Amino acid sequence: MIKNIPLTPHRLFAGLLALSLLGAYITHNAQKNCHYYWLFMLLILGLASIAPIYLQTPSDRKSLQNRLLHWAGCVFATVVIYAYHNAGRLYHEETGLLILLVLAIGAYTDGLKNSFRFTLIGIFLGLVAISAAYVDAYLWPLAILASAAGAWSYHKDKKGSGA
Repeated sequence: MIKNIPLTPHRLFAGLLALSLLGAYITHNAQKNCHYYWLFMLLILGLASIAPIYLQTPSDRKSLQNRLLHWAGCVFATVVIYAYHNAGRLYHEETGLLILLVLAIGAYTDGLKNSFRFTLIGIFLGLVAISAAYVDAYLWPLAILASAAGAWSYHKDKKGSGA
């Protein structure tokens, strides 16, 4: 049984990287349905960004409000993409890639303001989007890149720089 394991920034980063790599696999193997997974990831990344500030410093309303508005903008962009999809202007595959791109930009810009690890997640998701659109065999290079980023984050966490 797991006993009260603290959710460190590194563990959160590693989990988000693993979920992003799973999304790359789903995008590669189920292009028509991957947009559902990226919608799920939008909610997970938004919560992963908002929850720490809410749980650690609930009195910091300005920072919480900024993050909520940031991720609400990403949700709004996704709603617009789904409106185009439902109107028949976008195919399933394009919908998934566009939501992934919104997710990548959202994580990247959130990271610029809050955490370098979210910036790395955004870059990784951007590479997934580019790779899915233009490269046939991209899962292994992305897995190696995710492993390297996870090791770097672990090393950085062990040195005590956190964030």
